[in-house]
Amino acid sequence: MKLVLREKCPVCENQTANVIYSIPCGSADLQTYLWSFYGEQGYPNPEELLGAEFTLHECENCQLVYQSRIPDSDSLTELYTRWISYDKVSEKFLKNRGQDKFDRNFLMLRALIDHFGTRHFRIFDYGFGYAELLKQAVALGIEAYGLEFNEEQVKMAQDAGIKVVDFSNDVDVPKMDVIFCEQVLEHVTEPRQLMAHLAKISKPGTILHLSVPNSIHVQRVIRSIDWKRIKGGDLSVNIFAPLEHINSFRRRQLVYLANDFGYQPFNLPRSPKITWMQNELKHQAKSLMWDNRNFLRRLFSRQRPSESTAGYFIFTSS
Repeated sequence: MKLVLREKCPVCENQTANVIYSIPCGSADLQTYLWSFYGEQGYPNPEELLGAEFTLHECENCQLVYQSRIPDSDSLTELYTRWISYDKVSEKFLKNRGQDKFDRNFLMLRALIDHFGTRHFRIFDYGFGYAELLKQAVALGIEAYGLEFNEEQVKMAQDAGIKVVDFSNDVDVPKMDVIFCEQVLEHVTEPRQLMAHLAKISKPGTILHLSVPNSIHVQRVIRSIDWKRIKGGDLSVNIFAPLEHINSFRRRQLVYLANDFGYQPFNLPRSPKITWMQNELKHQAKSLMWDNRNFLRRLFSRQRPSESTAGYFIFTSS
């Protein structure tokens, strides 16, 4: 595992930034974190990082918080094939996936069908992971495309009827009607390059859904940092998970990046999932509330929509 230095902001390319946090990778706290975090997902070797430094910078221009020392290309392959292993992740996490993920995907796809007035459109998912969204799209009769780098995941998607493409080989990818880029931008070393690829396969009216962890509380996390808070809660270090979440976005940087490539914020209406039980009326109401708990949670969330780092954009360039 080798770390290399990023000398400019990955969002606005400004070259001046301030160090807001730094800790040796060989420190007891960080070594324990790395073993705990990646040990659940794969086969890490944090001792490879002894002598390196984990450093967070904040861009003086756009205020993006980013890791200045990140894995080089060979180390990224090691990270996402060995430290994060297909066999462990599929065994531990996918088998225990709840209904919430399925419902969320269904609601998004249904909203898109309502928007276009048809199921005959193309959908593309960059970094589709285990293709849960695209599998549902195929089941609904939507033409599904995607990109992923793990060979096992690629084969699994192809077996499910998904057309897998590869930008690096200059494959002629058709223009898309919908693009999903979820939980990806925080991982990539060159988010501008990724956005350029997405703009290339967009056309006026293409809908883009971006989603990244929200780093709105990053300063609070740093002030009271506890590397045992691995995930969950506002003070979790997961917003800048070392090696993995190398870019920590807030809403302003996400919009800034999207605007630079021809995308504007867009409101895609979404309706709750309506289900009725064949029993007494009082139980019908209870069932409706339960089936739509995530929809209602978002509706009454304390977080203002303007601060959200998950949302739709529409391509307006010609």
